Amino acid sequence: MFNRTRTRILKIIEKSKRPRFPYADVGFYLFDHRIFDIIRTLHPSARGELEIVDAVNEYIRKGDYTFEFIKGFWSDAGTFSTLLGTSIWAAKRSASER
Repeated sequence: MFNRTRTRILKIIEKSKRPRFPYADVGFYLFDHRIFDIIRTLHPSARGELEIVDAVNEYIRKGDYTFEFIKGFWSDAGTFSTLLGTSIWAAKRSASER
C-alpha cells in the first residue's frame, strides 16, 4: 500500500486482484546480509514457494526499505544481458544526476 501523504511504502501486495494504487513494484532488489535470516523465517505461499514480497515486506516492517519511482523505463532484468542493460541505464542516470 502506498501512503501519498508521507511518500513511503507501507506494504507490498502480491498480485492484488483489486489494486488500490497505480503503482507496481517491478523489483530490482539489493539486499544486505540480513536477507538470509529473513528467508529462514518465511513460509511457502499457497503456490508452495517462498515469495520475495514477503522478504521485502519484512524490511518495510523494520523501517529499512528504500525505493525510487522511475518513469519511462522498464526492463525485465531476468537474464544476464537484460540485467546488464538495466545496470548500465541506472549507472548513466545516477551519473547524470550528480
